[in-house]
Amino acid sequence: MRVALPLSRNGKAHSMPRLAATLCKLKSPTTEGVVKKHLHPSLGALPLTDVTPGRIEAMLNRKAEALSPRSQNGLRALIHRVFELAILHDKWHGVDPAKRVKRRKVPKRLPTYLKADEVPPFLAMLDPDWRPLFATAVYTGLWRGELLALRKEDVDLADRTIQVVRSTGNDTTKGGHADLIPIADGLLPYLKAAIAASPSDLVFPGEKGKPRPRDEARPRTPTSTGPRGHRERLRPPLPAVRVQ
Repeated sequence: MRVALPLSRNGKAHSMPRLAATLCKLKSPTTEGVVKKHLHPSLGALPLTDVTPGRIEAMLNRKAEALSPRSQNGLRALIHRVFELAILHDKWHGVDPAKRVKRRKVPKRLPTYLKADEVPPFLAMLDPDWRPLFATAVYTGLWRGELLALRKEDVDLADRTIQVVRSTGNDTTKGGHADLIPIADGLLPYLKAAIAASPSDLVFPGEKGKPRPRDEARPRTPTSTGPRGHRERLRPPLPAVRVQ
């Protein structure tokens, strides 16, 4: 899809946030919010020719107290994406200044998991409609996209296995391979209830049996690790649960 970006050939006509606004139309409301909150105040008055590595570096340094290193890297990546999009569509003929800005070092921390005795009270706090989805996340460690793409044909209740072969919008998993996950005793009743309640071929559909939007389960509350050996963060329509 060709995108018409509102720039003159020399890049002086419009500012960085205006170019970013075009990108937002192709992305999500979250991206648009980041642009308004972080790019407009710092770079909004500058023509693209004045968005230099030094100015990007200074902006990130000013936000060091408010943003984590990971979030600073995300902001740098957004600026990089904006310039790459302009270059791709022959609307910017200079260099990408974000490439010359070093990524922030992200500290490695031990992950936080729910303990076995914390799972029942955690699930009890959720709305009943969300319990099967979160129970599956807790007991299997599936990624969010894998959970939302799970189909009834992938679940074998008799053999007590889950076949993980796809993710949201993709015919393969995030890792590009299929997995066979055992169904734990505590998970079995939740899966049975979800399958019985679903009006479509999906195990965890949204309204009218259609695929549930990913934004309905955005990162916030940590789950436990499952057979996959990693965790996925989901957010129910409830306050975050603190996990020790």
